Amino acid sequence: MHSFKKLNRNDLKFENNLFAQRLLPWRELNAPFEGSWCVIQPGTHSTPHAHHEHEIFIAIKGKALIECEGALTEFVAGDIVQFYPDTKHSVINNADTDFEMYSVWWDRNMSDQFLKRARGNEEDFTGKRLIIAPPPTPNGDLHVGHMAGPYLAGDIHARYLRSKGRPVNYATGTDDSQTYVVTSALKAGMSPAELCLKSSNEIKRTLDNWGVELEGYAPFDEGYRKAVIKFLQPLFDNQKLKMKSVKLPYSELRNEFMVESYVSGECPVCLAQSRGGLCEGCGHPNNFDQLKNPMSTMPPYENLVYKEVDIMVFPVEDYREKLLNYYADKKGVWRPHILQLMDELFSHKLIDFPVTYPVTWGIPSPFPGTEGQVLNAWVEGMPASMYCNACGVSSDLEFDYEWLSSTGNKLAYFLGFDNSYFWGVTHLSLLMAHDGKYILPDYIVPNEFYELENSKFSTSRGHLIWANDLIKELPRDYARFYLCLTSPENNRSNFSRAAMEKILTERLIEPWNALVKAYSAHTWRQSVGVTGNEVGSEVKIMRERLYDCCELQSFSQSRLADWIISHIARLEKMISAGSGLNPHTVNSQISVLLEGLGIVMIDLVENITEATGHEGGIMFCLKQMPALSSLGRAENYVP
Repeated sequence: MHSFKKLNRNDLKFENNLFAQRLLPWRELNAPFEGSWCVIQPGTHSTPHAHHEHEIFIAIKGKALIECEGALTEFVAGDIVQFYPDTKHSVINNADTDFEMYSVWWDRNMSDQFLKRARGNEEDFTGKRLIIAPPPTPNGDLHVGHMAGPYLAGDIHARYLRSKGRPVNYATGTDDSQTYVVTSALKAGMSPAELCLKSSNEIKRTLDNWGVELEGYAPFDEGYRKAVIKFLQPLFDNQKLKMKSVKLPYSELRNEFMVESYVSGECPVCLAQSRGGLCEGCGHPNNFDQLKNPMSTMPPYENLVYKEVDIMVFPVEDYREKLLNYYADKKGVWRPHILQLMDELFSHKLIDFPVTYPVTWGIPSPFPGTEGQVLNAWVEGMPASMYCNACGVSSDLEFDYEWLSSTGNKLAYFLGFDNSYFWGVTHLSLLMAHDGKYILPDYIVPNEFYELENSKFSTSRGHLIWANDLIKELPRDYARFYLCLTSPENNRSNFSRAAMEKILTERLIEPWNALVKAYSAHTWRQSVGVTGNEVGSEVKIMRERLYDCCELQSFSQSRLADWIISHIARLEKMISAGSGLNPHTVNSQISVLLEGLGIVMIDLVENITEATGHEGGIMFCLKQMPALSSLGRAENYVP
């Protein structure tokens, strides 16, 4: 098989003082480089420039001169010239006909991505795995819907990595700059700063109580604010941020601009009711004047108008080719909904991303021309995440050290689907704008909405269960297991108290307790007829399926919970039906079961001990799980 990408000489774009067509990246070609066909007209020269990539020019037609670091060299058809990174170079056409050449460039990120695709094996990776669960908005504590999303999923994967002895840095913090803090504080009768402090402490307490083990939990402090500015300043200095006149929702009563959570209206893509910035339903952005029928979300809830203002923006469309190349190898690997959204977004011109807003809540903008404005909270995403990971390592290192390409680390996000646009497009292109300095995420693991009794969790309507309250009712092991089993990985799923009690009782607690009874009552003796190879085969099958659930390319905490249920029932049946079982046969498999259980049910496995059994073999001191009462509370359980 083969495929073509045709050169269109009538559609060459003028850039860098020459005419060019970008032929690579190309979705059909999995290559560790990019390339462009270039035409330099007579009497002109390409713009002198230097960049971090390696580059070669292949002369195709005509004659020219290469100027490199002040030296001139003749360059004619058939010649190839190589440029090292950060070497200033230009092509001068002093002939009377067009000069045509092909340019090819590559950097470490491109090469690493290519090698990753070629190997396709996470085990080959020897660096540190950075895991980010997006910092929650501190406008309240975490509810069960939050916990069923990225925070528990990230913990499951991080615990798996640690159990394998692989280095990990799992981190989050709080997103204090979000305008949702302001609207929530107004309803609570508090100042935004007071609400942030209270909620940040509650969120950290809840994560700890649920056993979400973090390397770093970042405070919103001066170090955080400096990190944000340090990340953005090079982009401003290199003119990658632009001033632009835009229209934003405006309150004539307040004489204020109303953005993000301050405004609601109809999404221009799906017509669902949406807040400003992003539609939670379809995942599409609605920056500037795109919302239909905008209204204030704060009393007196008046209709808003659109008013023109100059703000700073980041032109995401400039990174289209890099984004397309990045997503070219994600088909069939990542969860499908996020890839569907990317196809929808890339089918149109990518809209500019607001870097500043003319509002008062947030980090003051340091950039000339934006005096009196603040940074858009969403533009903080990448430096905030870097700062979160930095809080999990030595304080002597720079805030972005863990994310530097030179470290060889790898990065993964666990997030809600509604945040996919920010993390998968704007944040990604902001990283790309740093020209290879930073690693890019090799995996984004999104989840869908988790509903409560078949209706969306809602703090404003009081339709929720606080995550910390749930583990006051029953052991956190049970809560962790039920949320893993019903995790909204590819579709919306539902939390139901009645279903939780039934599932925990019938599929987990009773089968486990039956296994414990059978194991304890069995008369163990060494037997012939079971070979070491057979034992090894069963253990190998169990481990392979366990690891498939926990590795990123096939991550599924719901399948992990199913795996646990399946092997509890299988082992109980085997022990109850057997006589004279070889304890090594059973214990080797129970050991793998406990390996999987320990990732989810952290307290149960921690309390299981080993003892010397019959004929000197090691036996497990398995403990029964407490039964749930009809009220859904554990008997004799004190949180």
